[in-house]
Amino acid sequence: MSMTKTICLVLLYMACGATGDLMLGYGRNPNLHAVHPLMWVALGTTSLGIGYGIFLGLLKDVPLSVVVPAGAGSYIVIAALSRMVLHEPVSLQRWAGTLLVSVGVSMV
Repeated sequence: MSMTKTICLVLLYMACGATGDLMLGYGRNPNLHAVHPLMWVALGTTSLGIGYGIFLGLLKDVPLSVVVPAGAGSYIVIAALSRMVLHEPVSLQRWAGTLLVSVGVSMV
């Protein structure tokens, strides 16, 4: 598999995971949505399932020790989206911890 295709698939895997987590969080918070929460939970579960399928496809050609750390950037995306979309408080300490974990895992 080419490096460009691998990078695109890793980014898509991260996006599906972050989107799925965000939809699940949105669906489980009754103060945020006007539409039935089960729809958001179903969409989130579907997005996570698609992400998992991409993950499995990546494992055919890329070692697990590369794929999992490459997805660590999703922690930052999830924290940012939780703050912007779900209006969750994200303290400076949590931002620092998220950044530290993401950088540490990426170094692996």
